[in-house]
Amino acid sequence: GVVANADGVGGPAWVLFLPLVVVTGAVLGPATGLGVGALAAGGIYAAAGFSHTLNLAGVGELIVLLPACPLFGWAAGALASLAHEAVATARKQREGLVHDVGRLSALLESVAQGDLSKVPRLDNAADQATASLAVAAADTVLSLRRLVRQLDGVADQLAGNEILREARCWDRPSDHVPLIARFHLD
Repeated sequence: GVVANADGVGGPAWVLFLPLVVVTGAVLGPATGLGVGALAAGGIYAAAGFSHTLNLAGVGELIVLLPACPLFGWAAGALASLAHEAVATARKQREGLVHDVGRLSALLESVAQGDLSKVPRLDNAADQATASLAVAAADTVLSLRRLVRQLDGVADQLAGNEILREARCWDRPSDHVPLIARFHLD
């Protein structure tokens, strides 16, 4: 009715169909958007007939407008579907990352408590970054194991040690302090 009363296709009222077509496509999907766009195009065509603006200029405008409505409906639906898929993929990837990081954190917590019996491993890592992190953590644990084995014999040779706590009071203190270790060298 609005299109028919506003000079048919020659007037700007046909633009009122586009938001409806685009929103319908975005919310209900490309097929429904295409159908609603086709109905809108049919409505615009009917309005042009009712308003008696179906002349040569009106036909030229209809040739452009009629395929545009279904196209806009389908395109909005297709883009919205892609956006929904991207959100679902990102959500799934995030859940995998949270799971992987949680497993690594728990394992590294036990390593921090002195348990070097387990090696970090992610068989089905959600992301290449967490897989690389697991490999680096595994290398660190294996290096710590080697270091502990090497230090086993050194403990018997230790004669004493001293921490220079006064270094904390120097002009530019660090959170590290010198440690002096004395060994029996036979």
